[in-house]
Amino acid sequence: MEISQNLPERLGLKMQPFQQEILDEWEKDIVVCAGRQTGKSTVIAIKALTYILQNSGKTVLILSKAQRQAAHLFDRIIGFAQALNLDIQYASRTKLTINGSTIMCLPSGYTGDSIRGYTVDLLILEEAAYIPQEVWWTVNPMLGTTGGQRILISTPDEPSGFFWDAFHSAEYRRWHVDAEKSPLWKRSELKKAAATMPKEAYAREIKAKFMIDRNRLIPRDLIMSCIVPPTLEETGWTWPKPVVIGVDFARFGEDSNAIAYAAWKEGRIYIKADKLPAKKRLTWMTGFIKAEMEKHKTIRRVVTDEGGLGAGPTDSLVEAFGKNVVIGITNQRRSVEKDDRQKKLLKHDLYTHLMVLMEHGRIALRDDMDLIKSLATLQYDYTEEGNLRIHGIDDHIAEAVVRAVWILGKSPPHEGSAIATVSSYVDADINESNYYSLVNRYGTNAV
Repeated sequence: MEISQNLPERLGLKMQPFQQEILDEWEKDIVVCAGRQTGKSTVIAIKALTYILQNSGKTVLILSKAQRQAAHLFDRIIGFAQALNLDIQYASRTKLTINGSTIMCLPSGYTGDSIRGYTVDLLILEEAAYIPQEVWWTVNPMLGTTGGQRILISTPDEPSGFFWDAFHSAEYRRWHVDAEKSPLWKRSELKKAAATMPKEAYAREIKAKFMIDRNRLIPRDLIMSCIVPPTLEETGWTWPKPVVIGVDFARFGEDSNAIAYAAWKEGRIYIKADKLPAKKRLTWMTGFIKAEMEKHKTIRRVVTDEGGLGAGPTDSLVEAFGKNVVIGITNQRRSVEKDDRQKKLLKHDLYTHLMVLMEHGRIALRDDMDLIKSLATLQYDYTEEGNLRIHGIDDHIAEAVVRAVWILGKSPPHEGSAIATVSSYVDADINESNYYSLVNRYGTNAV
């Protein structure tokens, strides 16, 4: 038996029909439109390994939207190669050589300029719907002299772009994978998703339908205009600068905890964020924050939502660092409205504040798919009472981000001031000097 045969069986994996069909298809280009958590990354990893085991001296290029996503996929490929005890001739964080053939797993960037010049025999675009059109124009000619295969696989986005075109082209062999029909999803989780997600988001993320989000809160173009390249991101993130962190606490076992870091540099607020494990006690999350503050002395403020689940963790952090360092934003009430109305207004203010700063070029977002999706899937609608409601399928990172940004970009407060209007955020002379003063002066009575 050749070593390239029956890789799934040797890995102890049972392929779904669409996965096996993808592994068997070598003649036509492939496009797969699939819901979340349906086995896309697994089949890509096995397809790439199968190809280099059957063909010596070839090059496989796998592109993902962001560095973290590319690294996650590459770790899976390396893991499969090690589990199969393959003869690995070379391995790095982005390149694997076996049988004289090489797999490269790289982030696409926004123009494809960083990956120009390659000639490839197999081109795989993971989450292709989220890779910019300019990248597609750059990488498509890489197969011009080899006549190799293209594989586009993704959760869908809006009905436009090269992924949409490919899915409706007879030149590709096409698969549509509905997560509702996937054996990997628990029925209870599908019911929960249907009950909590907006209809458009459920149709896109679960049923893999191309959708136009008419109620999308932050336009995708605006989000993408704020993304900075990895090189600039690392330049912006120098820990000696004062840092503010925003926190969103999770319901145990259900959501993801999220933490966002915001720091001012050269006229922009640099933002990066991380998801943290959900199935942890709130005391674990507070312990993590305390450890971060001990490790990075430049963290000057922690902004939390102290309502509901956040009350206990916020109290614990206040006890450890003081009320001038830990700011529970739901306690900052300057409005004469009733408490339940004030909470809705405050959330509206948080997101409007972020969007105005984005529109004025003051925000620099890390190139991170989780961060981008959290902002891009935010929706708005109105309740029967006429109140604005902001929500999303995975809004925990977005919630952490708006809290981290809340006290940045505003002029320093003065005693007795009301919550500033959105226009004052932009009209104020926001500069690095103001920022340093702000993060050192803000306390619980500032907002």
